[in-house]
Parts: sequence; structure tokens; C-alpha cells
Amino acid sequence: MAKTIPDFQELVRGHVQDAAEKLSGTDLTAAIEEAISGRYSKDRPQTLLSDLLGDGVQFEWDLATLAGWQTGFSQVVQIEYPQGERAPHYLETEDWLIYESPSARFLRFSFTLTSGKTARVKYTAPHAADASTVPEADFYAVASLAASLAAKRLSALYAQTGDSSIAADTVDYRSKSQEYAALARRLEKDYENLLGTDPGRTAPAASRTAEWKGKTAGGDRLTH
Repeated sequence: MAKTIPDFQELVRGHVQDAAEKLSGTDLTAAIEEAISGRYSKDRPQTLLSDLLGDGVQFEWDLATLAGWQTGFSQVVQIEYPQGERAPHYLETEDWLIYESPSARFLRFSFTLTSGKTARVKYTAPHAADASTVPEADFYAVASLAASLAAKRLSALYAQTGDSSIAADTVDYRSKSQEYAALARRLEKDYENLLGTDPGRTAPAASRTAEWKGKTAGGDRLTH
């Protein structure tokens, strides 16, 4: 079951220990949404699939028609064509390109898609800010990143708080600011470790793919 924003809020509160309640629920939600839509989406974007049905005439499609595609973020990962073969056949990069016009961007093929044949496009997209697309396996990593952002906000708040005429208070607020800054750094490192993006830590790959060397039963290979 996908985690929700309240699930993340509970874990973030536990990480930052904001006993003074300097951050509201809205502040925590903002930190969570920033973590999901920002760095996490860049480090581990979601991958989506869209099928393009050939009609014997069309050779390009407006990228805006691909569900979830976000200009400036999304990238095509691979294209299977014709989709449905027992041994999947993936196009080479020279078989397609992203063509830009003054008003739109298109996925253009170097050939016309055969009528009735489908090209399955795999591409990246940012995660939904409501956390609905974050896999449960990444829950603790994303919560650590959100908590790091929340701790940075607390550090900034305490750095700007205090009466300079009362030395003791000024020192206390400065100490709080430094503590939260250190906590933010530690939580960010926790995020990197949990997600496997820390360059100082070797993490196993989530999955592996291999080329299928077997023979294909029936059907001709795509040729140009």
C-alpha cells in the first residue's frame, strides 16, 4: 500500500523532534512535497509506459500526449517496436529523435509505424507530490530527505530568532540553529545511504537486465 503524506509527516516529526512546534503541519507537508518532487524525483524518477499505435502514415507524436510527460524533466529511456514479440526488440537511438518546434516537442521516428503495430515508449517522469507514486521501499529514504529539509528550516528560524540584548538567549538560539544544521546534514546522509546514492557506499543494483540470446518464434525482425 502506498504511503500517504500523513505517514511521512509522522516519521519526519520523529526525526526533527520539534518540541517547540516551530514548524506547522503545512510546513512539514511543504518539506515532504519538496523532497518528493525535487531531489528524490531526480535521483530515482518514476518510469512510465505509453503505447503509440501505427497507422501506416504517422511517424511523429507530440510528447505532450504521453501521460505524465514533463517538459524539461522527462527523458525517453527505450522504445520497443514492434511491441508484442516474444523476444522484445528495442530500437537503436538512431531510429528516433526528439524534434523541437517553436510550440511543441515531438517524438519522431526515422520510419513510419506500420498500421496495427505498436511502439511502446518507456520514459521518466517526476513523482507525484502527494507521495502516491513513491514505492514503499523508498519510504524511509524520502522521509529522511524531507526531515533534512525541515531541519534546515528550523536552523534558519533559530538563526533569525532571539534578542541580541539578551546574550544568554542569543547563544541558546545560535546553538539550536547549529544543532539543526548538523541534524540536516546527518539526515541528508541517511537519505543517500538508504537510497544507495552515497558515492562512498556501494549499494547493490535494484534489478538487472540481460539481452535474450534465444531465437524468436515467428515474425520477422524490424528492418529499415
